[in-house]
Amino acid sequence: MKAKTDTIPHRLPLQGAYNVRDVGGYVTKDGRFLKPRTLIRADSLHNLTPADQQYLLDYGVRTIIDLRRSTEIEADPNVFADSTAVHYQNLPLHNGWKFILENNRPDNLSHLYCSILDNAPKTIHAVMTAVSTPNAFPLIVHCQIGKDRTGVLMALLLGVVGVPDETIIADYAYSRDFLDPILEKYRLKIREQGGDISLFDMLTQSPPEAMADTLAHLKNTYGGIRPYLLHHIGLTDFQLDTVQSQLLL
Repeated sequence: MKAKTDTIPHRLPLQGAYNVRDVGGYVTKDGRFLKPRTLIRADSLHNLTPADQQYLLDYGVRTIIDLRRSTEIEADPNVFADSTAVHYQNLPLHNGWKFILENNRPDNLSHLYCSILDNAPKTIHAVMTAVSTPNAFPLIVHCQIGKDRTGVLMALLLGVVGVPDETIIADYAYSRDFLDPILEKYRLKIREQGGDISLFDMLTQSPPEAMADTLAHLKNTYGGIRPYLLHHIGLTDFQLDTVQSQLLL
């Protein structure tokens, strides 16, 4: 499968985070464009410099949704957690690596993503409710490395406004291009602890097939992204239409 489309990711030039991308400019199936400076996906924001923080505030960011667990946040607190300048929400979404290891499926990331979709309706409802709130944007969705949990949420957001599957897949696959500075830190920790580097490297890939299989699961099991959000998650047409009106030009 082709890993990328002609869409070029707009990585924000931050010093303390590496997989921070504005998805503005992506084109929907009916030829509309996602607004720039509106929806941003990211890895952990714990190491942002003061200049990075000011850059994001100048960028207009109003809302930050942190998908990490409490243990991750305790180790790497979000620099905006106590900020009065943005609305910070912690909505923890699934222990992904624990799921893979317990289910002995390190070779298939799509099983993780499908498990999130099938088994985390409350958190997904909370996230989608937050993003459908008037004036929520510009908005950042992030997890620890900005690939798995963030990738699932971005697939839902992009898909529900009409971005084609091939662009969603490419957007997911681009993560691997930006992760080396993040992952090297974790590799050092794993080596120090005598862990399995080969397994770690396998889990930190972003193969396009993983997202393609996830989108196929949404279609085959729920009828697509919009039916999934309406009937499995319990959102309303009004909420989804609000997301679309806020994201599209």
